[in-house]
Amino acid sequence: MSPEQMRAEPLEQPSPKPSPEENVSAKSRGVLFILCLLLPFVGLAGVHRFYVGKIGTGLIWLLTWGLLGVGQLIDLIMILTGGFTDKEGKPVRKW
Repeated sequence: MSPEQMRAEPLEQPSPKPSPEENVSAKSRGVLFILCLLLPFVGLAGVHRFYVGKIGTGLIWLLTWGLLGVGQLIDLIMILTGGFTDKEGKPVRKW
């Protein structure tokens, strides 16, 4: 590559990285925990899924009582490990 060609090509600027707070849901993990565990019938009814905006799976949890409790147990583990996400795919990590 000649020096003229090297000068003619613009340098690519790296895109700014979003701050860690922009990638985390505004929903509270503490509220999720309470809705899922401490209120078992509410958790089985999928209210914690409605809280984060997952209406479709919330209805499935409501109609099947949390996939017969198995889905509620999986959600509880996901909430405690910080892997549960809201409807936008952002992890719910703030207590």
